[in-house]
Amino acid sequence: MPIIVSAHDERFIGDGDMFSTKPQAVVTAFKKKMSNMNGMKAYSIVIPPGDTDCWRQYHDLFGMGLDGNTGNSLSHFAEITGGKTISICQNDYAKSLANISQDLRQKVSSIQLKHIPFGKSLQISFTPAASGISWVVSGTTVTFDHDLPPGTTLAISYLYSP
Repeated sequence: MPIIVSAHDERFIGDGDMFSTKPQAVVTAFKKKMSNMNGMKAYSIVIPPGDTDCWRQYHDLFGMGLDGNTGNSLSHFAEITGGKTISICQNDYAKSLANISQDLRQKVSSIQLKHIPFGKSLQISFTPAASGISWVVSGTTVTFDHDLPPGTTLAISYLYSP
């Protein structure tokens, strides 16, 4: 999960630079190299596109900035990955960071095993204990009857035929 904090866009001079890394190229490379992962979300803490007050603050040396640029490319990266763009000009990042934390909390409703369990040998325990959760097994996929509570750790054991 990339979180990018910057008062400048890609390569300082912006997304129009022919040498800048384009957001779609990052997504394409991720899908190619990390095909076993579910996906990627990017979060950009930048000068948001269209926020002229924030841009003035980071663009003007007397406003304690130094030639800051709007984060067009970084904001687009967040958008195409389902992430979010947050203004670097916020006085308090607590709510925005809490929202990122909520976004990242995975909702787990199924898991993939490495092997097909033999018979009814599959045993799953939950920490902290979670009562009333049942599951069904189909091949190597275990599907729970509802999402697991955040922070749940699973201990899984089963027999399989090599």
